[in-house]
Amino acid sequence: MSRAEPAPLRLLRPSELTDAERRYGHAPTPDPTVVYQPEVVIIEGGAQAVRGLGADGLGCSINARAANAADVRPGRVALVTSRCVGRVFAVRKQGDQLALTLGPVEITDIVRDGSFQLDQPIDFDDTLVFEAPEWPGASVPLDPLLPFAGGPVQQGPFIPHEWSSSAARLVPASYGLPAFDVRSRPSFVRIASEDPVGRDAPIVGKNMLGTWMPLSENGVQFLGHATLHLAAPRLNFVLQIRNAKVTRCELEFHGAAGLTMGFRASSQAGGNVNVLRDLPVDVTIPIGGPVPFSVLVHQSYMVQTAFTAANSFITELGDYKFQGMFGLGYRDGAWKVDGPERFSIKQSPLTSLNGVSLGVTGLVLTHQVKVMVGIGAFGFATGPYTALTSSIAVTRGSDAEGVPWGGSPTLRGLVRCKQASLNMTMAVGVGYMIPQPVTKAINFVLSTLNIQHRIGSSGGLQTQPRGVVNSRAWEPDLPVCKLI
Repeated sequence: MSRAEPAPLRLLRPSELTDAERRYGHAPTPDPTVVYQPEVVIIEGGAQAVRGLGADGLGCSINARAANAADVRPGRVALVTSRCVGRVFAVRKQGDQLALTLGPVEITDIVRDGSFQLDQPIDFDDTLVFEAPEWPGASVPLDPLLPFAGGPVQQGPFIPHEWSSSAARLVPASYGLPAFDVRSRPSFVRIASEDPVGRDAPIVGKNMLGTWMPLSENGVQFLGHATLHLAAPRLNFVLQIRNAKVTRCELEFHGAAGLTMGFRASSQAGGNVNVLRDLPVDVTIPIGGPVPFSVLVHQSYMVQTAFTAANSFITELGDYKFQGMFGLGYRDGAWKVDGPERFSIKQSPLTSLNGVSLGVTGLVLTHQVKVMVGIGAFGFATGPYTALTSSIAVTRGSDAEGVPWGGSPTLRGLVRCKQASLNMTMAVGVGYMIPQPVTKAINFVLSTLNIQHRIGSSGGLQTQPRGVVNSRAWEPDLPVCKLI
């Protein structure tokens, strides 16, 4: 094979992996067409050399006697498996193991020269789900003005969950939202938890990706849900790196079909929340080839409430339809971004926007799903990605008194305004991208471990977010209701 020809890549089924590979990731395969950077240390043995992955997602432990393990030192890049990889911040000897604290890298920090290509349907009924319950971004309070995004390694419990259609469990209808029952969907819905209400839990099905979003803070009880609907999903991926520079990159995730977002929330004492959660969960499909890439799906969400009275309750559901793909193209410094088209509203959030409150009530729910072909784990994964951020905002007038209209006292109390909006943006890039509040939390953890390294919120090549959808509606259709 000449160096101009792309290295062969192929999506792998979990059944093709060993038990160690399912737990710790798969290893690189020697290939003369791929040249790694001199600072990259490849640990022979791959998953067999791994002894554990950090519960905080910041590193792994390996066999100290594995070939090349003695060459791992701070500043270098360790490449053991698809999930045990990164810039080495610290190494600590623990008996016959080396505990590595790792940070993010760019794909060009790993590969100096290489060409890769993949074009294949995706079956999300056959995935691996990895969890890091102590990931620093699992719940981060936000500054009210802050926009959305932009010791040793612990042993376990970082155990991936393997799922198949035959073992799928339907989410009970009691976990649904108003006018939405996931059992009505044609495919199985699978979750990585037996109790989706008690914890963040990804929704993974052949024709859908999403997450349950439970929150109980500051007197606010919240259960949200976001689902990206798919139709015959397919992935097209091209990556060319020459002299440690990305010269060409294409990532097309076909099959976008719609979005459902909804929630129910209450505040007994009039408290509010303003929090970002970077889910400590990766949904992955391993890719066989010289570089241990995987398809990685990582999600984040943000909840901001504005309850102005105690004993308030609000529910909402919006269902939207669109077609197309999420895609990026990069060649010789020029970007191309493709987003879904033919947007339409299947169910307006205004039809289900209900609740009870003696004051004006507002809520903003923001969900981000990032699809990447990359290497690494959680926010530290690096490679070409597309990130879709969807934000639904609703406001409901007080039940105590409606909005006066026309200056007539007889109309007072008869007009209760409702307003809802959906905003969707896409960001694409080649590298890694971590929300700034999560970056701050990670750097705090590193400082407590007396590690001097600090990470940035992004690395590599990125574009500014591009607007895809901006929809706003109000009820009744009166000018005064546009002002709430």
